Amino acid sequence: LRTALIVATLLMLGMLCVQIVEVRQVVTRGEAETRVPVDASYKKPEAVEVAVKKKPGLPDSCKALGGKFVDFLETYLMRERDPSRRRLIYNCEPNKKRFCGGTGDRLRGITGLLFVAMATNRSFGIYSPFPSPLTAFYDEGVIKWHIPTEKGIEDIPVDTSMMRLQKHHKFMKHLASRETDGKHIRAQSNSFDPTPYAVAEPRLRSAIGGMGLGGCNISCYYSCMFDLLFVPNGEARKMIAETVSTNDRFIGMQVRVSGPMATGLQIPEKWRTHPAAFPLFWEVLDGKLSADSGLKVFVTTDAPKFLEMVIERYKGRVFSTPGDQFNHTDSSELHALRPDKYKAHDDDETKKKKFQLTLLNNYVLGMGQEMLMAQSGFGDTAFWRTKKTATCIFVNIDTYRHAWRHTLTYPNPSQSVVKVNNSIIAIDPP
Repeated sequence: LRTALIVATLLMLGMLCVQIVEVRQVVTRGEAETRVPVDASYKKPEAVEVAVKKKPGLPDSCKALGGKFVDFLETYLMRERDPSRRRLIYNCEPNKKRFCGGTGDRLRGITGLLFVAMATNRSFGIYSPFPSPLTAFYDEGVIKWHIPTEKGIEDIPVDTSMMRLQKHHKFMKHLASRETDGKHIRAQSNSFDPTPYAVAEPRLRSAIGGMGLGGCNISCYYSCMFDLLFVPNGEARKMIAETVSTNDRFIGMQVRVSGPMATGLQIPEKWRTHPAAFPLFWEVLDGKLSADSGLKVFVTTDAPKFLEMVIERYKGRVFSTPGDQFNHTDSSELHALRPDKYKAHDDDETKKKKFQLTLLNNYVLGMGQEMLMAQSGFGDTAFWRTKKTATCIFVNIDTYRHAWRHTLTYPNPSQSVVKVNNSIIAIDPP
């Protein structure tokens, strides 16, 4: 039932997505080695630091949501400085409760909870030491969110209701009640979009209307919430500059394949994007690259073989992140959650580097002129952050007999995403 509800929500909202990429090193999974493919004919750009805000002010992505929200936000941020204010804390501790989800799950959970914190007049914090703190890649933005490992945080119970679709209403009802007004709340969330559950509660609906976001869902406010929280740190800016030039024009392509081609998964998954659907991606790329000889392709995927196929087909025009590792973010948490079943393969420094590469992939993915995505929250979050056009190909994971192809676009930056040019295409898996 849970799976059916999640799939139905994805289809209804028309969002699809991504995972991780792999490049330029030998990666070991168990006893097997995977040689990561590289497009040797691709000319790497000189490492010129990409323009990223270092001293954050009020982000343009927030100003785009309108004057009413800007007025609300300025008041909220002034109150945010009060250390005695009650807090809503995003929590990620897989060894305590359950998996936190992949990178897309976490970023949606974090930004969605910040939106809810605003609606309930709470300050916001992030306690997320696994697999490595987010400060490995991001500095704090306007909102000072980082909560280091400290005694006292454990005294606040963890609410995991936002990890299950069926319990979202329960969490919002709890937040909307007067009983929680004076309490700190620590929550774990991988929610695709908390908005419809929040507006179902009259008290929260009124607050959201007062914020000027009554017509928004997460695709509308995600970029603002992200920019309030996160600014790439010095190490991250260097990694970005080593991957992409400020002059590069490219399509950000994400295809989460899963199945036997996803060599970095410690827990096997069924196909997300069956190989029989790969020609649908080639069709899109063939058209766009033939129309623009200067356009390149940035690829992020969980399947080394898929990356190899893209490189072979579009020689000299494909790039990815230096030294990536094809692992899902949750893979590094298996030992923490189930030490009786899974071994700890990585030390803390290795976990940090892998997490940095994953966040780098997510950030660069959204920097292109447009996106081409399969099913994954990794791609959704990159797309929502930059609000550019995306072509989406979503394979029916029950039968693998057809795929949905459509375009996601924003009428303007103050609105939620809309789906256009929807079509159903038959595929024929062996």
